Amino acid sequence: MRKLSLIVLLSALVALLAYRGYQAVEQRRQLEPEIAYARKMLSIPVQEDNAGFPLAVAMQPYRQMLLNGDYAALESAHDRLMESREALADGRLMLEAYYAGITTCWLINCPDKQAPEQDWTQMRDALDQWSANGSPLGQLARASFQMSYAWRIRGTKLAPRTPRDQLESFQQLIVEAEGMFAELPVQSQDYLLYPITLINLSKAGKRWTHADGIAAFEKARAANPWYFPLYPARGALSTEKWGGAEGEHAAYLEQEIARSVDETLTATLYARLSIANETLLDREQMQTNWVRFQASLKRFTETYPDQWNINQYAYYTCFVGDPEPLLGLLERIDLVIVPVWRKLEYFHACRDHMLKKRVSAEAIAIANEQIAKEES
Repeated sequence: MRKLSLIVLLSALVALLAYRGYQAVEQRRQLEPEIAYARKMLSIPVQEDNAGFPLAVAMQPYRQMLLNGDYAALESAHDRLMESREALADGRLMLEAYYAGITTCWLINCPDKQAPEQDWTQMRDALDQWSANGSPLGQLARASFQMSYAWRIRGTKLAPRTPRDQLESFQQLIVEAEGMFAELPVQSQDYLLYPITLINLSKAGKRWTHADGIAAFEKARAANPWYFPLYPARGALSTEKWGGAEGEHAAYLEQEIARSVDETLTATLYARLSIANETLLDREQMQTNWVRFQASLKRFTETYPDQWNINQYAYYTCFVGDPEPLLGLLERIDLVIVPVWRKLEYFHACRDHMLKKRVSAEAIAIANEQIAKEES
């Protein structure tokens, strides 16, 4: 009898262990989708630098044409881009990349700001040669380059934090740029680089006023409302940073949205100009304007689903603390572009916060363990 009882007990124990084993296997099987999702989110490739920034890539062929002295090809390319109005993957225009190639690219993600002095000297020499050939476009590009070089010497710190010798060199170079610009042939006004340069000189110099810059914008906009770089250039004149009154940029933005006839431009102007002119700098401002900003940025990203734009949309969504669209945005990121996030740690914090809302802590732990084993 005892033997029989022991056999029954052992059988029950074996059955219990088998059941628990089955439960563990089943539980793990049910966890697999969560583990796979966590692994995907934890393993997104990371890019630490600005490599691949669409405008910086697109401008290189035109920069090379300039350095090679292929001026006829440059002139022909400009006419073609004016006609085609071709856009890059991130929504910027190829014509903007062209102008960056023949002058400089001053956007934060472009390499020119950190380029060695010898690269700037090489550019100057090439532009001097093109200008000497009598090309109105070459002469315009040379004047624009001189203005960019002035900013390179000065830097972008506030005046009280900038050494006096840098400020003096900056002012002298701006005067030189103004002189070059004033002597341009009338044919130079046929290029959209002309009003952009005049607007920027009206900010930095004394020869042209803000009113002159606004007049140049209005004339160019009337003829070419499709050329987006006109809008942030003009918008900067209305920011407090450049002497605009409080609320002036907001009024300018409403004006441009109201009179835009391009549906996509109308829908995306609010976010694009707010970002370009840094008018929503802190969390409180962005939260106050978030519904409108987010709708505009969402439309822009849908129209141009480039990884730079998706990273940017996710960054601002995380910054303002809106969880509803954030998980879907993070899932669309195929490459974490660190300069967009400012710091990789910020992306990690954002991702980890949302990941905990989507999967269990156990799945995250297993995924991290698997990744660590594979990397060891």
